[in-house]
Amino acid sequence: MGTLPDGSVTGKIMGGDTTASFSAGVSCFGGQPSGSIQGNIRTFTGRDTSNFSFSSSNAEIVGTLLSDSLQFVEGKFVNVTLKKNSALVSSNCVAILTAERLTGNSWVGSLAIICPGGKELVVFGVFTGPVSVLKQVICKPLL
Repeated sequence: MGTLPDGSVTGKIMGGDTTASFSAGVSCFGGQPSGSIQGNIRTFTGRDTSNFSFSSSNAEIVGTLLSDSLQFVEGKFVNVTLKKNSALVSSNCVAILTAERLTGNSWVGSLAIICPGGKELVVFGVFTGPVSVLKQVICKPLL
């Protein structure tokens, strides 16, 4: 990415058995998507609580919306590395992020991490943290 991403989001959510925090930045340069995402999710996994970490610097689809009343960031990241309690689960997961700004320090949206074999982590709701959009863009691979 360049000096500043076209759209960025930092989020934290706590509720029930889950705590998640992460950050992402997305850009579109010459029609090519770029961006990164990284973070941690702590959640109950059936018998105990597990700590997951994830990261990717491979944005496949990015989009931002910007108007007087709306700031929205979306990204699909591939080759996401997911670890559970520091042990590698997969380095071939997909992460999908949507974030719509509500106030200066809150947003509503979701983060889904989907791995081969059907393993999924999904967090959604109202997050604490900023959403910032510098310009409106859409980048995706051609079909």
